[in-house]
Amino acid sequence: MVTNTWAETTLATAGAPFPFSAQRTADGKTLVLRAVNTYPGAWPFNAQLKGLAAAGPSATVWTLGGSGFMHTEDNTPSQPAKISPVQTTMPVPAGATNISFVMEENMFVVIKVALQ
Repeated sequence: MVTNTWAETTLATAGAPFPFSAQRTADGKTLVLRAVNTYPGAWPFNAQLKGLAAAGPSATVWTLGGSGFMHTEDNTPSQPAKISPVQTTMPVPAGATNISFVMEENMFVVIKVALQ
């Protein structure tokens, strides 16, 4: 999830109740947000994009874990993909300066947003 979404420029972040980072690619065309919810229950993830705007119409989202996931679980020979990232998309309109997502408990998320 991280290797496939590498971005060279680290951006300043503040205010998240859980570990969170933001990076932008060197060409300035892509924003990558990463967060981990280690708290019990779901928490809102809300990133204000200061000085940036989404190109729209959607963002790519990879999630790992989530409700019911136990961090002590492993992939096994009989279930080699039991713990694997799930890729989806979420709507992010062109010009959006805010990215919102609900983080389930025990979830790691990577959100890749094209920028204007």
